[in-house]
Amino acid sequence: MEKKKYLCFASGPWMLLAPNAHTVKVRLLITEALETRDPLNITTILSTNVLHYELGPNRGRMTSEFFGRNLFTNEGKDWKTSRSFVRPHFYLTQIFDVDLFEKHLHQLFLQLDVDSAGWTRKPDLAGTLFNLTFDVGSEFLFRSSVHSQNPAMRRTLSAVKGREMPDMDAVTPAYNGATDHLTRASFLGKWYWLIPKKTRDTKVVMTLCQWFADEAIARRLVQGDLSDKDPQYYFLDELAKVCQDRDVLTQEVAGLLFAAANTTSALLGWMLFYLARRPSVYEKLRTEVGETIGLDSTAPMDDVSKLRKCDYLQNCINEGLRLGCPAPIQQSWIPTERCFASLPMYCKSI
Repeated sequence: MEKKKYLCFASGPWMLLAPNAHTVKVRLLITEALETRDPLNITTILSTNVLHYELGPNRGRMTSEFFGRNLFTNEGKDWKTSRSFVRPHFYLTQIFDVDLFEKHLHQLFLQLDVDSAGWTRKPDLAGTLFNLTFDVGSEFLFRSSVHSQNPAMRRTLSAVKGREMPDMDAVTPAYNGATDHLTRASFLGKWYWLIPKKTRDTKVVMTLCQWFADEAIARRLVQGDLSDKDPQYYFLDELAKVCQDRDVLTQEVAGLLFAAANTTSALLGWMLFYLARRPSVYEKLRTEVGETIGLDSTAPMDDVSKLRKCDYLQNCINEGLRLGCPAPIQQSWIPTERCFASLPMYCKSI
């Protein structure tokens, strides 16, 4: 007989108060909310009845202060417009640039402190992995990496009249400060404004995105069809082919930069965490990679299709996404009178 799932009316750490509950009602000051981990409810909110749910007025205002209006903050028709604008430029053949990852991964290895016996000392993996994904993501988007791992490799930006120069040394800490503010503010709901704004941090990040948006527009106007000039794929250049609106490009890439850096570094961190605790899984994974691709770190990846043949690798990534979800909380808003009726597994209170 299928085990029933109940709606538990509780507050505080509900997982401890009702470990068998999958959907609960919680209260933050005078605001009530439903929290669920039920697969059917999650499918309903994110897929089946996704059009019935919204980001909500509070989350929309809060996130737009950092990202602006883009794919991750728009709703309704605006969201469809952003999606149709961004989605066509995510071609697997273009984003599967192994050389781009390899270049920045090599810089990560150089940052590791190796002792006389050849072992690496304990690194701060959270910061190290974030710097890696931030460098990769910024180069993919802007055609010029932030190079937070090795500032000496940074491209020297030329001053342009009418453009504010980005502070490259301040970008990474500013980005961390702004996203930290966003994370803490999101837990307060309508009282997000109680958390002091990171105005300077946000300005540093948006100035970076704006500078490269201006550069992409200028390059597009001067060179015409960029695909004929440069065989290398850069996301912002592709967007500039169909839109030369400075604000639109700036805000869209700001949201994409957040998605590219934070979620990828979180997944890598969780993968290393679990593999370190499962030696048998690590050995099986290493064997598959060795047989399919090879273990010679100096050999170039001449055929990226080999990665797709690593079924166990894909299974490990899927399991890492399940156990250590990079975006573990998804907030959606729906009018109170339709809230309970919209969820398939709300049952009764206990």
